[in-house]
Amino acid sequence: MAHAILLFLIGWRLAPDPVPVPTTSATAASTGATAAPAGTLVSRLLEKSLALWEVVGQSHEQQRRYAESQAVLQEERLEWLAERDRLTVTMTAMGKLVEKKDRRLRELVEALYKLTHATFGQAHVRAGRRSVRRDGRVVLLTLIGREQAEKRTLQDDLARLRSRREAVDRTVEELASLEESFRLLGLEAESLIQRSLFEVASIDARLEEVDRNRFDARDWERHARIRSLRASRNEKRPGNFRYRGVLVRPVAGPVLPGTPPERPGIYLSGVPDDPVRAPEAGVVRFVGPLEGFGIVVVIEHEHGIHSIVGRVESPFVKAGDLVRRAQTIAKVPPRAGSSVPIYLELRQGREALDPRLWLKKNE
Repeated sequence: MAHAILLFLIGWRLAPDPVPVPTTSATAASTGATAAPAGTLVSRLLEKSLALWEVVGQSHEQQRRYAESQAVLQEERLEWLAERDRLTVTMTAMGKLVEKKDRRLRELVEALYKLTHATFGQAHVRAGRRSVRRDGRVVLLTLIGREQAEKRTLQDDLARLRSRREAVDRTVEELASLEESFRLLGLEAESLIQRSLFEVASIDARLEEVDRNRFDARDWERHARIRSLRASRNEKRPGNFRYRGVLVRPVAGPVLPGTPPERPGIYLSGVPDDPVRAPEAGVVRFVGPLEGFGIVVVIEHEHGIHSIVGRVESPFVKAGDLVRRAQTIAKVPPRAGSSVPIYLELRQGREALDPRLWLKKNE
């Protein structure tokens, strides 16, 4: 199912871009092309450095595409996980109804048994001028038949829900497998980038000793292209942008006015005893008290982003646990009143992020 949904996406994402191979004089001669005059050592170094930087640039672009594809797959998988959670809740409620029907049937059968023995041989009793049927077995048998029919209907619905959840489980597994494939492709692209940069470092060390007055026009053109590729490489790494505007709110309430002076975070309005959710999937790094913020849960996400959720109670996770997106990690403390402030702070390394720009808007 997931393959059918994302076939077009997978087709173009997985196709690697061709990596340019620099043409040397030997290959030019073998193809019959007109060989360029033999360049100086500086020209050869710049040519090799440019070829490596082009590999870095193309691998960087591939890495960005893989991160985008992984983000699409992750969002799709999370939607299916939410569907599975809804099915599980419905199945649990329906299972309880079946158990209730079983208890009701046992009670009716016991009542029928007692009534059968209690009224044996006494079908009617006089009540004034009327003859009243004392044996209520017909009524009980009717109720038993009705309860059995309702129980069979519930069991049929429950079987359909189980089949549906199995299909959803298969879809989640397929999406997780595809997401892992893109993650591995991103790691391969990163490995190629690091190998190329390692070779570039040795070439740069040799070029530092070269007098740039010896550059000709072609050398300066290569040098400008290398500077452009180097600048693009120094930009922010791909992937972290996908969290912007899509992080789950720990609690559904609005942002409370005012910000804590000692922290660059915000307060969200929580309902007492409501669940507190994880903003995104990640690894729990710390759970415990923090002065001024009560019990705090710190979660590390991808790309060095950390979420700090404070002023919670009864944490359901511990350090080292893996958490899913929107998984319940704690509770809102019970207090008098309809609102309890829950603290949220986002960081990427040492940089503080404005949570208002990163939280999902339509919640």
